[in-house]
Amino acid sequence: MTTATKTFPSLCRVFATLAAGAVLAGLAAPTLAQALPVPGDARIVRVHDLQQLLQRIDSGSTPRVAGDGDADGQPRAPVATQQPALESVATLVRAFVRPELASNEQVQTLGERWLVVLGRAEQQAWIDRFLQAAHQEQPVVARLRVDVVTMPEALFLMQVAPALAEGDEPAAAVTVLQPGAATSTFLDRLRTHPQATAVPTQVPAAGVALQALVPCSVAAVNQTAYVRDFKVEANRDSMVAEPVVDVVQDGFLLRATAQPFATGLGVALHAVWSDLTKPIPTFTTTLGIGRPITIQLPQVQQVQVEAAVELPADNTVVLLLPALLGRRCIAVLHVEQVAADRPKALGR
Repeated sequence: MTTATKTFPSLCRVFATLAAGAVLAGLAAPTLAQALPVPGDARIVRVHDLQQLLQRIDSGSTPRVAGDGDADGQPRAPVATQQPALESVATLVRAFVRPELASNEQVQTLGERWLVVLGRAEQQAWIDRFLQAAHQEQPVVARLRVDVVTMPEALFLMQVAPALAEGDEPAAAVTVLQPGAATSTFLDRLRTHPQATAVPTQVPAAGVALQALVPCSVAAVNQTAYVRDFKVEANRDSMVAEPVVDVVQDGFLLRATAQPFATGLGVALHAVWSDLTKPIPTFTTTLGIGRPITIQLPQVQQVQVEAAVELPADNTVVLLLPALLGRRCIAVLHVEQVAADRPKALGR
């Protein structure tokens, strides 16, 4: 399900998809093969190898940003590089390639390093320029600050959704807010509402540093131990069952990847909110040892949203994840672009 573009006030292009296991395609490096166009069809198939680009992203360093370091010159904001780069870069390419992809044009990945592009010559040229810029050094291009709250769905529908709606259209999954008094008032009320519960993400006040094309993760995850199974062993004249303990996780996870463009900062976002059913359901059996034993069967429900947003300086993104078990999760992302020497921004 694709949501409409929504801004508050109207300003930026937003590409958002409510995903339930959606698979996004990726980006690549040198062209290895190209199929000749079919007469009357302007589309061309090209295959790229992504390996060198992924290696560069994974090993990208973080140069010092002016005014953003301690005495040793290291940035205060931590940089995370643990999420796969392929999917995040793919989101940026699919959303921002120009001309836009038509319904019969595709960007798909093969395996862990290959990109197949079915598109027009203009799109192929855009991707070539994107790749040239991507192979340059990845500087810190922005800081990401994240506030996450949950609230009853009824409260969201009465007070939050109307504020984010545009005319007769309901609030979109992704809303971009311009800086200003109205935005500040809305965000303050959202954070301080007595029925809103803050989700601690442990993001420092300086924010998390975003390097160009390097995926960064922000999480607030609960870990719950449970008895997954029993290990049965013979002990002389009896059978002994030892519990096998495992851990299940739930909570909030955000992955963000940024890339500068001439008109703003392109940011690919993937947010997941999950909830563990408590108490954990149980199942009782004997396993042939003559006495009952109980194992636990955790059930985790989750919702997610994926988006690619082009942000002018100092705008704020509001992500509305779908309702889950009568509650709504709202993530407020402020992306502050930083001044640093970086590769020339790609034109739009």
